[in-house]
Amino acid sequence: MSTALKPCPFCGGEAEIERPGTRRQSCIVSCTNCGARHEGPDEGEQSGDTWNERAPDPREAEIATLRRDLAALSAIQGESFPDAQRAWKAITGMRDEAHARARLAEEATERVRAERATAERERDEARHLYQEEKAHADRIASTAESERRSALAERNEARECEEAARAELASLRERVAGWLARITEALPDDSAEHYNALRDLGDDMRGDSSKPAGS
Repeated sequence: MSTALKPCPFCGGEAEIERPGTRRQSCIVSCTNCGARHEGPDEGEQSGDTWNERAPDPREAEIATLRRDLAALSAIQGESFPDAQRAWKAITGMRDEAHARARLAEEATERVRAERATAERERDEARHLYQEEKAHADRIASTAESERRSALAERNEARECEEAARAELASLRERVAGWLARITEALPDDSAEHYNALRDLGDDMRGDSSKPAGS
């Protein structure tokens, strides 16, 4: 069962489904009084839904009223009516004025469409620019993170090298101290001056700064 049609939004006349909608053809609803027609994508039982949801346009209502009056006067144009010719001229002028208003409405509609197309294009351009800026920011953040990780690795490597150098230096000092100790033991007891010099040298190699220089 198809949708119950609402009265014509222009003249209040009864509406009828001129052509039901299917998958291959659109639905057409027309007014039996003023002839207003509407074509929509309704199908099957939904035929006429867009007619019922359609908002009336005051300009179209005025045009429909003028059409109805014109049709009524056209019927009496040939009859012997004193003011028929004058009324016909007046209605013709009103018809031309209605056509002029319709053209203005069409021009306004075209301007609105052009402005909407411009707004959509600017929106797409802004969206594209935002995506480019976001991608650039992501690249900068990724580069900064890579540099941070590289700097951290270099710092850890430098710390390991420093610890290895300190360990090697400590080992070297221990070896030198052992050599000096053996040399000292090999010196005669009366070689006090040589002993003191070698002892001071051993203290220096071990990094012992508690002993005053030249003592």
